[in-house]
This record gives sequence, C-alpha cells and structure tokens, in this order.
Amino acid sequence: MKVIALALALIAVAAAAPPAIKVASGASKDAVILRYDSDNIGVGPYAYSVETSDGQVKEERGEIVDAGTKEEHIAVQGRFSYPGLDGVLYEVVYVADKDGFRAQGAHLPVAPSA
Repeated sequence: MKVIALALALIAVAAAAPPAIKVASGASKDAVILRYDSDNIGVGPYAYSVETSDGQVKEERGEIVDAGTKEEHIAVQGRFSYPGLDGVLYEVVYVADKDGFRAQGAHLPVAPSA
C-alpha cells in the first residue's frame, strides 16, 4: 500500500512540474558574452549593450528627467533582438518614461487608432 501511495505521489509531482522551456534557435544556456559595453559610472545617465553567442543583442540607455521636482522620472530607450525558433530575427524597440512602457516590433500587435 505504501508503494502505491509513493508511486502516486511521484506521478503527481511529475505532472505538476513546469514544462520544459524551449529556447530560441541557436540559444543556449551555455551562451557566452561576445561584447559588453557599459557607461554606468556613478549617478546620472547610463548606457549599456550586450551581445551573446546565441544571437541575442540588447542595448539600453536612460537618464533621470526633471530631477528634484514632482515630475521626476527616469526615461529609458532601448532595443533587443533574438533569433526565434522559426529562424526569424525578432527585434523590439522600446521607450519607458512618465507615460509608461511602449514597445514596437514587426511581430507585435498594434493598438487600433482612436
């Protein structure tokens, strides 16, 4: 009886485990950084970019806007790209500021005009 209960418990744990995540074509948990540039010294504007051996690229820069006022916020601009499982290179360009996060990419849906 204990063996059956143990077997059922193991089956339940296996069934509850999250599914394996497929990574983009060429992507690997063993990817290495090919290029990394950073301008993040102290307080103030920052910028960085990174490229990995699995085809991923990310670039971002940001700064504090209206410092010391009620309207103080950080404004960020960036982009990232990665090779998809379908062989397509996906790219997203984004802005994040006081008006929120806005992303654009050929594969992303576009909100209808008002």
